[in-house]
Amino acid sequence: MPNNRTCQETTNAKARSTQQFCYERLARCSAGDDWNRPAGGVSPYTAVTFLVLLGENDQAFAELNRALAERDALLLYVKIDPRMDLLRGDPRFQESCSSACALLSWK
Repeated sequence: MPNNRTCQETTNAKARSTQQFCYERLARCSAGDDWNRPAGGVSPYTAVTFLVLLGENDQAFAELNRALAERDALLLYVKIDPRMDLLRGDPRFQESCSSACALLSWK
């Protein structure tokens, strides 16, 4: 009979697998390689949220910079989005927030 730790590890692996699948599907949609592509592709900010959950922080910051360059409307939530908590301790996040605030004319 599996113990609680084994069950938790299995649950975590399944969750990560699902998150990875969703991110890969989003990436295909954004690249236009999917027949079911939403108009305009996937928001870079949406990609950031998946990458953070997957622990891919360097890729998440690359997408966050792309969101800034494209003036993604979802940047309005960057300071309060709890999904960004895992990035908040990184100096790159503070820099991105400063850029987003300047872009959005926040103080």
